[in-house]
Amino acid sequence: AVAMNRSQESFNMESSSPGSGGVDHRPLLDDIASSSMRLSMPAHPQSFAGVGTGRGRGIAEGVVDERATRSVIGLSREQQTAARRVQSTRTDIVSKSFVLDSSNTALEAGFAQKYTEISQNGGPNVVAFVNSRSGGGLGLLLLNKLRELLPHTNVSDLSLEAEPEATLVHFSTMSNVRILVCGGDGTVTWILNAIDACKMGCNPAIAIAPTGTGNDLARSLGWGNSFKLSEIPVYLSWLTSSNCGTPSVLDQWRVSFQFAETELNEWREGYAGDEFPLCRMEESLIAGTGAPWPCETALAFEGTFQNYFSIGFDAHVVLNFHELRESKKCSAVFASGGGKLVHACYGLTASLNVCTGPPLLRSRVSAWKKPPRKDSWEPLEFPSRSKQLVAININSYAGQGVNLWGRRGEDAAVQSPADKVLELSSVRNGWHEALVCAGMLKGTRVTQGASYAFTVQPNVAMQVDGEAFRAPIPCKVVISLNKQVPVLLGPKPFGGGFYGGQ
Repeated sequence: AVAMNRSQESFNMESSSPGSGGVDHRPLLDDIASSSMRLSMPAHPQSFAGVGTGRGRGIAEGVVDERATRSVIGLSREQQTAARRVQSTRTDIVSKSFVLDSSNTALEAGFAQKYTEISQNGGPNVVAFVNSRSGGGLGLLLLNKLRELLPHTNVSDLSLEAEPEATLVHFSTMSNVRILVCGGDGTVTWILNAIDACKMGCNPAIAIAPTGTGNDLARSLGWGNSFKLSEIPVYLSWLTSSNCGTPSVLDQWRVSFQFAETELNEWREGYAGDEFPLCRMEESLIAGTGAPWPCETALAFEGTFQNYFSIGFDAHVVLNFHELRESKKCSAVFASGGGKLVHACYGLTASLNVCTGPPLLRSRVSAWKKPPRKDSWEPLEFPSRSKQLVAININSYAGQGVNLWGRRGEDAAVQSPADKVLELSSVRNGWHEALVCAGMLKGTRVTQGASYAFTVQPNVAMQVDGEAFRAPIPCKVVISLNKQVPVLLGPKPFGGGFYGGQ
């Protein structure tokens, strides 16, 4: 609505400002506006159930075009051009924002009153977290919609400095709290770590509205891989219903990057970026971590992840993609939503360019593992042609729903996100990865382990849940189980259901 008003104001100023000699087109604008607003509540809403897809958007645009065409008959060429410009802006707004699925609209009606009754009768307290500055405006729309349906104290704006801790502390003594995280995998990790830091006594379970880029965890837990504003009533109704069931658990893993103190300080002093790559993690002094190398004191950065940790090719592509996005190059492509295309093209280029692509890992990485239910480290051998190693906890990878480890029933090595075991797969090169993402191949299974350790030579790319970096100095990596966190399963089971077919 704000965009429509600004468009009309801009058009009015251009066409009918004092002294401009223009013609006042405001009656025409009002006609188009009334036609557009009538589309927001069509006589047969089922016709627009596909909004967000090509089919639904085409229907909406077709109706607007027909009405706008009738409105411009009899105008001059210049007037028709100006009218179509305004109509085009409003068509986009109508197709993206105003048209809702009729079933979701029915759920939304009266939900605020229904939620008040549920919470007063001992039902779940739903607390939502959303960043109002994310998603190119979607975050603000989502924040406002949630505050229409839930009490304001139950909706946290993550763009505020005191959040999410302030809201978590407020609900820390309440029972039956269910948290809705509106964001991607990084936002989920942020909220989980904040819950741990606030020491909430109720240990709330989380659900996910997938508004991020990859959304691997949301897909794996049954919350889908994309999100539409009209689905908010569906999520809230599910969270407050008996269908949501009791929380399941999810393994959360701790990763420690260890460096020699002298080399780390030299890297920091010579780093030219605005933000040190590991500053989001917790810095600590570690003495004797139980790793397979001799006991030594080192500075370490520690963080957590739920999805995967990888070394090699995919981290190399992600890192260079982020560097390209931060630069001035291809800014128009990223602004128009072509980021995924750039990512795919860059990965293909890296796989073709053998000279500048990432090297084989056998000469750059050494690995160990602790088998399940054992306390001793064992040397770990991985395929000699590997260019990528992925320690993966869930059945969705690379934002594409790729099951890198493989499906159930293929052999006895079953993957579960709640068994305190982490699977390790390898990928040979970019072609192998492309075929894996296309569903034509799977990753090469290496092993399953309760803990892993790696020594990594300088300038080998690594990533944790999509956050990539490379260190110009030698690095030692230790991965071990942190804890198990409660999660809620969504209404969109993925891959036959990751938790016992639920």
